[in-house]
Amino acid sequence: MTRTLFLSIVVIIIFILNAFSLGNEKEGHVCFRSVDADKNGIVTLKEFTKIFGDDGGDDKEKFEEVDLNDDGNLSHDEYHQALGHGSS
Repeated sequence: MTRTLFLSIVVIIIFILNAFSLGNEKEGHVCFRSVDADKNGIVTLKEFTKIFGDDGGDDKEKFEEVDLNDDGNLSHDEYHQALGHGSS
């Protein structure tokens, strides 16, 4: 799966999740928070796979592409940069 296709799928999933979110928070923060299951301010590989996984097992590779500083977690900025939103 190409990075562009993967990111397009991520955007569609985020759009769907936002459609069901409540409150009047900034859209970007709702997107990140809906993936950050334990609300600790980072997205782990496990949280990432839970939302975006199950397409053939290359979840770790996709995660590593988005993890720009290679710390094993996705920060808010990394997450939104990967989606093409820039940092929020």
